[in-house]
Amino acid sequence: MRRPGNGTVPPPGSCAIRGLGDGLDGLGDGDTAAGEGDGEGAALLGAAVVEAAAEPEGVGVGPAPVQPVARANPPAVVPAMSARLVSGAIETACHGSGPRLLRSPTAAGTLRAMLTLDDLRALPKVALHDHLDGGLRPQTVIDHCAANGHTLPTTDPDALRRWFFDAADSGSLVRYLETFAHTVAAMQTAEQLERVAHEFVVDQAEDGVVYAEARWAPAQHLAMGLTLDRAVEAVRDGLASGMRAAAEAGHTIVAQQIVTSLRQDDPTVEIAQLAIDHRDDSVCGFDIAGAEDGFPPSRFEDAFRLLKHDNMFFTIHAGEAFGPPSIWEAVQLCGANRLGHGVRIVEDLGIDGDPVEFGRLAAYVRDARIPLEVAPSSNLQTGIAAEMKDHPIDLLLRLGFNVTVNCDNRLMSDTTMSREYLKLVEAFGWGIDDVRATTVGAMRAAFLPHDQREAIIADIVEPAYAAARSA
Repeated sequence: MRRPGNGTVPPPGSCAIRGLGDGLDGLGDGDTAAGEGDGEGAALLGAAVVEAAAEPEGVGVGPAPVQPVARANPPAVVPAMSARLVSGAIETACHGSGPRLLRSPTAAGTLRAMLTLDDLRALPKVALHDHLDGGLRPQTVIDHCAANGHTLPTTDPDALRRWFFDAADSGSLVRYLETFAHTVAAMQTAEQLERVAHEFVVDQAEDGVVYAEARWAPAQHLAMGLTLDRAVEAVRDGLASGMRAAAEAGHTIVAQQIVTSLRQDDPTVEIAQLAIDHRDDSVCGFDIAGAEDGFPPSRFEDAFRLLKHDNMFFTIHAGEAFGPPSIWEAVQLCGANRLGHGVRIVEDLGIDGDPVEFGRLAAYVRDARIPLEVAPSSNLQTGIAAEMKDHPIDLLLRLGFNVTVNCDNRLMSDTTMSREYLKLVEAFGWGIDDVRATTVGAMRAAFLPHDQREAIIADIVEPAYAAARSA
C-alpha cells in the first residue's frame, strides 16, 4: 500500500492490505516498551542484530484531528530489502543506508519445529486488551440471563458459543453489536459481576496468562440498581477470588481492571473520576471504547486532562475502525499511554514499493515506543484484512513497532491468548523469540508499578522461556 499521489493520508477504510504478509520479514526492533530497556541494550525482536544508521525525516498526520493531512516533507524511509534463507536463518539484506538486521533462528543453524498450541499454553503470556463483557463463559451467560429474564438465541452452551462467533464473524455490525447486548444483560448484579470477573481470571490463568487487565464500561451495568462504585467493587472482588483460585490450582497471575467510557455517549469525566477514586483498589487505568468513526478521542479531552492531572494511566481505542487521524488525536491531543489496536497506523506507511515510507505519525508512534494492543482475530472481524496472512501485525513487528498480542473479545472471536499466538505461528512463522519479545513488551507496557512489572519478567517470564528454549 502506498499513500495517494496527491500526498494525503488515505481516508479511513481505504487501506489496501494486499501483500502485507509477502515481504519485509526480518525487520525488527527491541523488545522494550514505553522507553524501558531490558538490560540487553539494542536487542531486537526475533533476536535480530542491528547496525543503526540515521533516518531521514518523515511525514505524517498534522494537527487537523479528523481530516487527512497533506505531506509537507520528504518521507522517512526504510532501505530496500531482500530476504533469503541462509543456513536456517532469515537474513534481511538492506541496500543503501539504514539498519541491517539479521533474524536468527531459535536454535543456532537450524529451524526448530513449529510451536504447537500446547507449547504456547505452557509459555507465560500477558493480556493487556481483553473486554470483560467479551469473554464470558456461555454457561454463565445462560445462567445469568435466565435469572434476569433476558431471552437468548439458544440455551445450549455449545450452540450459544457458535452463535456468538458466527454473529461476530458475520460482517454485520448489527449482529456484532447484538452479541454484547446479551453479555451485558448477564452482568447486572454484584454477584454476576463478581462471578464473571472470577472466571475471567481463572480462564486466563489456565491458558498460561500471568498478567491480565480486564476492561469494561461500568455505566452499562446499572440496570438492576447497582451504583458505579458498587459495580467496580464487585469486579474487584471477583478478580481477587479468581487470583486465589488460580493460585490454589498452581497458576500465578496478577489481574486488574480498566474502567471504560463509551465514546458515542455524551462526554463526561465521571468514569475517569471513578478510575482515580479506585486506583489503589484494583483499577489500573481508563479507556474509551465503542464506535470510533465519528466519535474522535478529543470528545473526552476533559477526562484525559483530569487523568493526566492525577497521574493516571490510560489507553484509547484508536486505529481499529478509523485511521491515522484517530490515532493522531489519541496520541498528540489526549496523550494516550497505549493504543487500543492501533493497526491502522499501517495507513501512514507506504509499503507497496521500495523503500518503505514512514509518515511522521507512524515514525512517532514507533520511535516513542507507544504500545499497540493488537488483537489479530478481532481485527479480521472488524475489517483490517480478509485473512490472517494479510494482517499487518507481522509487518509492524518487523518494522520495529511496539506490538503486543491480545484477544479483545475471547467469546466473540472464540479464542484465547494461546490460540492468537498459534495463528501468528501458522501465518507468519513466529517462533519462541517472537512470543517472548511481545510478551516482555506487553509486560513492560502494563499499568502496573515498574518494580512489579520487572519482577514478573525476571521471576516468571524469562525463566520459562529460557527453559523452553533448552527443552
